[in-house]
Amino acid sequence: MTGVSRPIEIASGAGLFDATEAMLRDLTSPVGAASTTALLLRLRTHVATPPNVRTLTDDDFFDIWRELTQRGLDVPATLRVGASPKVADVIAEMVADQPSSDPWRRLWTTCLARDMKPEACRDWFAAHVTEWLARLVESDLEGFLAWHAPEEALFSNLPPTLPEPEALWLWERFTVTHLSDWTTSSLVKEWAYSRGSITTRCGDRVLAARAISPIEVATVALDRLSKATPQTFAQRRDLGTDQFVNQAAHLLQQGNAAGAADIFTALAFMNPADGEALNNLGFCLIPHNAAQAIGPLGRASRLPLNQPALNAANRAFVLHLLGRDGEALALLDDVETSDASVLVWRESECRSFSLAEANLGVYVDELRQHISDQLAPAGP
Repeated sequence: MTGVSRPIEIASGAGLFDATEAMLRDLTSPVGAASTTALLLRLRTHVATPPNVRTLTDDDFFDIWRELTQRGLDVPATLRVGASPKVADVIAEMVADQPSSDPWRRLWTTCLARDMKPEACRDWFAAHVTEWLARLVESDLEGFLAWHAPEEALFSNLPPTLPEPEALWLWERFTVTHLSDWTTSSLVKEWAYSRGSITTRCGDRVLAARAISPIEVATVALDRLSKATPQTFAQRRDLGTDQFVNQAAHLLQQGNAAGAADIFTALAFMNPADGEALNNLGFCLIPHNAAQAIGPLGRASRLPLNQPALNAANRAFVLHLLGRDGEALALLDDVETSDASVLVWRESECRSFSLAEANLGVYVDELRQHISDQLAPAGP
């Protein structure tokens, strides 16, 4: 028979498993012959080493990535749950010794300015670094490998998320020696797998590298579940603009339009083709500088948008504020709207603004009528 050589990862019974020993055993083995445990830990070691002192190249990193992908692992998800927390811990340990010009040091200084105890500050900082890095895996892998720091506006407003349960289970199955150190969700996944209730892309052959007693899993899981309080979290990990809308709306309601604009300025800087970020940036600028809002709103109109009608309404509103009512009405002609719920600015007679939630179609009709009334000739 002929074919590609693959390591035979078979364990005889539920024998003792030691992740560290497995890594040391295959530390210098060719990628294709190394165990999955060794490859995952080598991957984490590479990304958790400061970029300027790494002994391996990023080419070695991508060789491991390709091999793990061939074995059926979702490598981006695996990095999010397995590597991001470790990198964050390293950055948190090093940050106080970095020069004041270092981007992570500046973020750390901002964190210290918060009214927190030192331990809480460190935990808050590490958690936000983890969230940021987890998003970079999907959005900017080179930035992830280089430990690029975010703008402060993004860093402080990252919404909390929970690691993907399956990726977390596979990470812990291959790299965490003791079941007592597993998360509860991983124990439940392992029990379901042992009962044949779930499968994975890896397949049984790769998972067979570690044989685990279902009885031991059940014992630890039930003990944990008896003490646990169920919690629900959002599970998205990306830098999508919609992930930051709630934080920006909160800032706008507090009167901090500049802080809200900073969030979308940073997102637009990271991805100049993000029409949603540009539209939201322009929206945040409207109350205090309508003329400045024209630029980002106009650029957004030439990019893909979830609600083009909302962008048209924002631009029309700005033109109205600048006294260009004829142009504003022309912009609203033939706009196709929807029943989507959106955030809009309401203008009072004294030119103050309030944030409100509105039906998009109703808002466009109201805006069109309001501008038309302004253009109508005054009666005798």
